Amino acid sequence: MSLPDNVVLLHNGRLWSERGARDRSPRGVICAVGRTARIGVGTLKTMGIPDEALALEQRAVGRSGEPTLGAACGLLAEQWQCGDRDRDLALHLMFLAWYLCAEPPFLTGMDDEARNSIEGRAGSLGEIFVEGHDDLYRRMPLDPEFNYVVSVMAAVCPWACGPPPTDSWEEMAGQRRQTYERLVPQGFVAEVFEGRGFYGDYFAHMVRSDS
Repeated sequence: MSLPDNVVLLHNGRLWSERGARDRSPRGVICAVGRTARIGVGTLKTMGIPDEALALEQRAVGRSGEPTLGAACGLLAEQWQCGDRDRDLALHLMFLAWYLCAEPPFLTGMDDEARNSIEGRAGSLGEIFVEGHDDLYRRMPLDPEFNYVVSVMAAVCPWACGPPPTDSWEEMAGQRRQTYERLVPQGFVAEVFEGRGFYGDYFAHMVRSDS
């Protein structure tokens, strides 16, 4: 597989942009960005997804899934507001904000109490999606997974993506799809998303549907 110079394939098989794998602070200190880094040095702090949030996501998987995604989103939003800018945290938080907008509360557990708690800390779900999107696009515009998941969400349910950018979310979906197809012309494999909570289960299904 041939990739652009600014994209690297990590040892665990996930594709990250080079800028996503590390970030340089104004003082020239390199900070690792990923689940293994507890606190990044410099301007970027990363701690990964809380185990409790991932467990709540996992409980929502499958036909017998529980309505626990509202609680999971609340935990991720709290960590995000504390300044954590972990890549996977941003991806999961974007997805949950989008999914909670798109699906009814009886499926997600996003009742009024959960919504008020999240929006009181982090703003509306649409604003959370846009903030996560803009942060990742600024730091890692050539991350294939980021481009893939945004293309799916913006195509499936654009109105749940929050205030649109200059282009509509429908147009953005096409642009993001072109980007990841250029980076990974053979496409994703579902295994990339396995073991990654409800986020992973959803996008593994979408990859299989595309095959």
